[in-house]
Amino acid sequence: MFQTTIFSLPATRPLRAYVAVVVSAGAVAAALAGFAGTGAGDLSLLFGLIIAGAASERFKVGLFGDSHVSLGAVACMAAGLIGGPRDAVVVASCVAIAVNLGGAVPLYKTLFNMAVYVIASLAYLGVFRLFGLAMSTSWPRIVLPATLAAAAYFVVNVGLVAAAVSLASERRIKDVVRENYLWLAPHYLPLGTLAAALASGYAIVGPSAILLFVIPVGSIQVALFQYSAAKTANQRQLREVEERIMAVETELARAIRMESAPRPHVA
Repeated sequence: MFQTTIFSLPATRPLRAYVAVVVSAGAVAAALAGFAGTGAGDLSLLFGLIIAGAASERFKVGLFGDSHVSLGAVACMAAGLIGGPRDAVVVASCVAIAVNLGGAVPLYKTLFNMAVYVIASLAYLGVFRLFGLAMSTSWPRIVLPATLAAAAYFVVNVGLVAAAVSLASERRIKDVVRENYLWLAPHYLPLGTLAAALASGYAIVGPSAILLFVIPVGSIQVALFQYSAAKTANQRQLREVEERIMAVETELARAIRMESAPRPHVA
């Protein structure tokens, strides 16, 4: 049973092809970051960010169906800002693997999550550096490039995951994004600045700066959990109401057909 779960494959051929493309793209991005990128060489920093990101991933917030969200993104972003692309890839990969701490997860999902985290983290770092050069990385000017970079992370992450959900559920990707993920944007955008603040704190006090951000990040994740629980309950109630309405409409249509059906003539 355990082996069957680990080595299971996506249900449909289009989804299998899509997962293969994303995983391949993530592998290429990770290889390029490894060969051409840089790293801080601070093992205590890497270990701290991996632990923080893995903890956030372990207590991720369930959304709708097979979708989840965590604030492990902060660790991935901070790793990129402090250490560069290599550290971003290492932390992103480890955070994605941490999802297995919650139980047996198919291997293709783990590889897909790793690819999504790596690509999104490198997108964040690339956009931050691009706009940081033009807008400055000193406070408070750093807030704008950090927010734009977080928007890039969000778009890449949500786009890749929503496409997979769309293929799996045969729903339009636009509907998946609107119903499942769009409400997360206001919560995600400040994470870019939070990661930049963590990077600034690291320059002053070293890896112990991670501890300073445990409470605020944890508070945001708790808020996401509460909001998600309320939103999920509301959607469940809405579906129940829609099902009752459809049942009533079906019964009404059947009654109308029976009433309008020709009756046998009795001589």
